[in-house]
Amino acid sequence: MSMKKFSGFTIIELMFTLAVAAALLVVAVPAFMNIVQNNRVTAQANSFLTAVTLARSEAIKRRDTVNVVADSGTASWREGWEVQDSGGTTLRVFEEMDPVVTFTSTGGNIQFSFGRDGRLTTGADTLQLRIAAAKCDPGMPYTGRNILISQTGNARVERTDQVCP
Repeated sequence: MSMKKFSGFTIIELMFTLAVAAALLVVAVPAFMNIVQNNRVTAQANSFLTAVTLARSEAIKRRDTVNVVADSGTASWREGWEVQDSGGTTLRVFEEMDPVVTFTSTGGNIQFSFGRDGRLTTGADTLQLRIAAAKCDPGMPYTGRNILISQTGNARVERTDQVCP
């Protein structure tokens, strides 16, 4: 009689493989969630920087004041923002922010303007707006963004590496 040779996995091999896969998932999932959250923060910062750049260029092109205004219904950057000309006509609307992102500004500004020369018309030397993760895992690092707008109208984004409290 000849014996048939079976090929395949034993139950022990299968259980060991599943245990290793579960351990990898426990480590990988939180790190992946932080990557997703950091990408959302970056996307919102880029969207706001687009609005700032548009407002400044329109102010120079039109030789008139152009405003960046928080959502008029809630007076909060959280719900979105608009670029408006000096007469209040909306030039472009930017959608509300991702729910996992928070947005704050120095002095609680809900509007700022660029003059006909492209300069920021607020009294501050630099206007700062901060975008960060609204929720994070305690002790885990995440990256926020500061948007800095100088008196000359130039805007830049700064990374801020932080640890969630």
